[in-house]
Amino acid sequence: MVPDGLVDEDGWTKAIPASIEVERKGDTIIVETRALYDEQNIYMSFTWADESWSVIPQQWQFTGGSWASIPHKEDRLSILWNTEDSIIGFEQNKQACTAACHQDEFKTGTSEERGDLWQWLAGRTNPSTQVPDVGWMDDLELTDLGIVPDDFTGSKVWDMNSVYAHDDNDTTEPFTVGDMPKWMEGNVPPNEDPEGNFLFRGFETAITEPTEFDDGTTLPGYLLSKPSPGKDRADIGAKALYDTDAKTWTLEIKRELETGNDDDIQFDNLLNIYSFGMALFDNQAGGTDTAYRSELVTLRFEVPELAILSAVPSLASPIIGDLINMTVKVKNLGGYSTGFTVAMYADDMTSEAIQTRPYVEMLSAFEEEFNFTWDTTGVTPGKHVIYVKADSDDLIAEQDKENNVVPVDVWVYPPVSEFKASKKDPEEGAKIKLTATITNPSDVDTNVTVVFYEGEEVLDTQSPINITAGETVDVIYEWKAKKEGKHTFRVVIQGAENTEMTTTVDVKAASPGPGLIMAFLAVTLAACVALVARRRG
Repeated sequence: MVPDGLVDEDGWTKAIPASIEVERKGDTIIVETRALYDEQNIYMSFTWADESWSVIPQQWQFTGGSWASIPHKEDRLSILWNTEDSIIGFEQNKQACTAACHQDEFKTGTSEERGDLWQWLAGRTNPSTQVPDVGWMDDLELTDLGIVPDDFTGSKVWDMNSVYAHDDNDTTEPFTVGDMPKWMEGNVPPNEDPEGNFLFRGFETAITEPTEFDDGTTLPGYLLSKPSPGKDRADIGAKALYDTDAKTWTLEIKRELETGNDDDIQFDNLLNIYSFGMALFDNQAGGTDTAYRSELVTLRFEVPELAILSAVPSLASPIIGDLINMTVKVKNLGGYSTGFTVAMYADDMTSEAIQTRPYVEMLSAFEEEFNFTWDTTGVTPGKHVIYVKADSDDLIAEQDKENNVVPVDVWVYPPVSEFKASKKDPEEGAKIKLTATITNPSDVDTNVTVVFYEGEEVLDTQSPINITAGETVDVIYEWKAKKEGKHTFRVVIQGAENTEMTTTVDVKAASPGPGLIMAFLAVTLAACVALVARRRG
């Protein structure tokens, strides 16, 4: 966003306004303040009522053949940041700027105390030759020596348009009787000022005939220039517009979160609370400044707040070789949208992620579902912890990082590779062996519990069964056929999913034994003897 004083970009509609009260002798002005930030910059806007548009400090007027400086001042807004919380008493009793007043001087109490002072001046920093028209906010430092300009090389940012100011004569005072303007506009700047309120360096020309002007002619009191880009003093872009109908100023500013300059406040930790004081200077259309000051104001960054709502595996107790699907829900509980990456890890979040899922931008209060897969082929049996982490790169400042990670316990088991009966169609009373073959394809020994079922009835539980790495083990249960008909058997590894295997045995009726056959022959023989006897009789 370009600071233009319009505050009409979509982003400003998301900013919640705060009302800052600035007071002077019981009189109060409300400054409606908004703040936004992105990956690189902080943006702030200020709107306040002002009955007059005061932008012509020390304006010259030509009357009756001579020049006189009108003692106009200008509307101003200043912000003092407590750099590294170093100013003693700044937060105490919400003193803010008052803590920097020492014996009627505006300075800090010791050399260790420093403040970052931002000053906007309606007549000296707000005008610009640029198209689009963007001014600046004077970036200064408050020390025990007073107000010190931030590092700036080259010409002054403004010069007094005064002959006395440049005559090297200690006995003359600029803007007093007998003084006159030194420059007037020569070439017209790209951003033309038709009312002639401002004079810009590079577009000025020296006045050679100071009396050859029409009565009522006015000239600016200052020759203006803007610090070059990259200079410390020009860190803050700023522009204010005055609404003549509503009689309000709206100031919009922009600065990098981190400038890298020692004399600047650094917004390098978005979880910190930054404190400042505000002063407003209302010129009241001429005369003396009327200074209004605020109590302590705090700035807190609205940060994203990612939280994993749930992480649900398709299998919590797979066998080696199963493919697990993990469904993850992430929500942004914070007040700021952000892009991030969700990652899934096995056992150790310092190792390479199993899979990652980037997300471009999640708005505040939105949630999204992410799906991951984990192939357990080659995984060692036993307990594994699957970690799912939002903001896996740890790039986002959040108040609560703990809800970014959810651990999920997954128990992995070796598979039952075969289940068979020694006889598929035994006779009643026969003994058969039910054999479950369990394979451990991993390189780690493991123990399991094996359970044999007939239907829902538990026939046998064998534990622990040790299976050496890379080997197979046969687990055997001997069953006696009791009843004619089909019998279905199951074998499972206790605790595991997808390990059940079945086999069916069809029990036949028992064949007649030798004793039954002899008895049948004896009965038959007796019947024959009786029949012969009847015939003889």
